[in-house]
Amino acid sequence: MKINENLGNSEFKIKRIVFISEKLINSIVKKHLDNFKNGISSKLGKEYLKYFYKKIISSNDSVLIGCFDKNKKLIGFVG
Repeated sequence: MKINENLGNSEFKIKRIVFISEKLINSIVKKHLDNFKNGISSKLGKEYLKYFYKKIISSNDSVLIGCFDKNKKLIGFVG
């Protein structure tokens, strides 16, 4: 599948995929909270999630990748 290929009936196209840096942590936390409202980690709060995702990006054994649309809006991530 090409990166810019339309995925089913989705209205978005992925413009770029990047490794997440610490400056994007707040966007990752917001996306997490918006999409996992009832999840256990969401109930632990923003500060916990910031700590959690910072640990992921600072580890040599893990990675955090984000997908952005043409307007540079975060549309998804995986860690």
